[in-house]
Amino acid sequence: MMVNGTQILRAKGAGRLIAEFLYPSRLLFYLWLLLFGFFNTARQAGMPMLPGSWAELLKLGCAASSITLLFAYAKIINDIHDLAIDRISNSRRPLVEGVISEGRARRLATILLTLSAVLAIPVGSSFFSIWFLIWGLSYLYSAPPMRVRRFWPVGSVTLALIGGCVFIAGTCISRPNGFGSAREDKEIIGYLLTAFFFLCQIKDLKDIEGDSAAGVGNIFAHVSHPRVLALILYGCFLGMAFLLAIRVGVGMGTTVAGTLACAAAALFMIMRTQKLAGLDRLFVLSFLFLMYLSGAWLLYCLEARLW
Repeated sequence: MMVNGTQILRAKGAGRLIAEFLYPSRLLFYLWLLLFGFFNTARQAGMPMLPGSWAELLKLGCAASSITLLFAYAKIINDIHDLAIDRISNSRRPLVEGVISEGRARRLATILLTLSAVLAIPVGSSFFSIWFLIWGLSYLYSAPPMRVRRFWPVGSVTLALIGGCVFIAGTCISRPNGFGSAREDKEIIGYLLTAFFFLCQIKDLKDIEGDSAAGVGNIFAHVSHPRVLALILYGCFLGMAFLLAIRVGVGMGTTVAGTLACAAAALFMIMRTQKLAGLDRLFVLSFLFLMYLSGAWLLYCLEARLW
């Protein structure tokens, strides 16, 4: 019974580490960007939007797995260097509670980074080049000596650039030269970068006290009404997502209806949520909104016989 109890506790601890380091409320956005880049490039090239062979499906799986592991690596590195912040703002994080030691976390991050690189290689040289850029930006964002996360808006711009790079990485799965697709998609990339720049601001709502104590720039710490600012920033995100949806062919009525519904839900959450940290749920709302637009876009492509 003692052994079983210990095994259960270890299993729970491992499950919690996986959930914390994968951080689904953030990871899903990056996987969405990757898939959007893949599908949009296939559509532009007149190719079937779904993988047409096991080889293509395997490349897509390797790419998604590589990005997932790279994200988990970046999350661990960020948590290691955010300990002072998390002790105040995120006291349930595994490193803060001692569920995993800093040394073990570093070793785990190294393993994840290595596996991510190995999985990126068979996807293609263009994808690997973008992978390397994403890794570099992630490291600059979190780790000394640069640690650009400390400086607003440089940190938010860096996160938006990472998102844009993940989108371009998706284009590299469909085409050997994904960079050519990126040049064709300047308007789409512009909307994506701007939308995710505004959305990135929302994550700082839960870290106001911790960021202030650690000397990290947080725009919400410098305003008297952070909820009003959150509403403005979130409205800007919705506006960019609206323009992106119209640009790729989603119908005006469908886009307007979804945007208004999301705006109403966001307004209710911002006004009614008691603690600012609770507004992190806006990320869930945002992802559902993107899924709604994505579904409408795929239907548009099907009707246009672009499959």
